[in-house]
Amino acid sequence: MRAAFERYLEAASEASRHVPQELKDDYGPDVPWRNVADLGNVLRHTYHRSDARTLWDIYTTELDALDRAISSMIDAVQDGD
Repeated sequence: MRAAFERYLEAASEASRHVPQELKDDYGPDVPWRNVADLGNVLRHTYHRSDARTLWDIYTTELDALDRAISSMIDAVQDGD
C-alpha cells in the first residue's frame, strides 16, 4: 500500500509540472506548487529515506488544497473559461 501511495505522489508531482502557470495562479494560489513538484524528486532519489509518517501527513493534510485546485481547473477548462 505504501509503494502504491508513493507512486501516486510521484505521478501527481510529475503532472503538476505540466500545469500551466496561469492555471496555478488562478485556481491554486494556496497550493505549494514547488513543494508538490519537488516531492517527486525526493521520492525518486531518496526513496530509501522516505518516512511513512511524513507521507501520511501529506495524505491527511496537504492533498485537499491540491484536489480542490485541480477540480476547479478541470471545471474551468471543461466550461471553456
